[in-house]
Amino acid sequence: MRASLTTLLLLLACAPAAAPRTPAPVGAAPAARAPAIPAYLVGEWATANARFQGVALFEGAALYLDPDGSGALIGGPPPIGMRLTAQFDSASAMLATTLRDNDNAPIATARFRYDRPTQTLRGKHDGSDSVTYSRRQPQVPAAIRRMLCDVAAPPPTCS
Repeated sequence: MRASLTTLLLLLACAPAAAPRTPAPVGAAPAARAPAIPAYLVGEWATANARFQGVALFEGAALYLDPDGSGALIGGPPPIGMRLTAQFDSASAMLATTLRDNDNAPIATARFRYDRPTQTLRGKHDGSDSVTYSRRQPQVPAAIRRMLCDVAAPPPTCS
């Protein structure tokens, strides 16, 4: 039985465990189609109040995006995360995300507008006030990618 993403996030705070699947190299996209997410949006994004211990989020919120549109949205305390799939509309600069359970079923949506001058994502999650995310790094941390691959329906970037 696979662990839930929330359980894996809590385990990461103590010590990351070896994953049963090997993730594809960070930044790799399926060869059959163009990336769903442009390179300037790929990576780790966090709110101004986010507090990390290593790669583990303890407070605030973080958004993780891979080129194929897979990723996660994590908030805390306590750290609770959901896998997501995302698509970016460059004409409107809008990132549309669908939060998914561990069986890949959609459970909620969130939309973010990319502001090119400030290089931030500003959005509203279901039932929340507007939130601004700034990019922390241009790739998803390896430990987060391992967690995304250790679910019942892993994203395509997992091999």
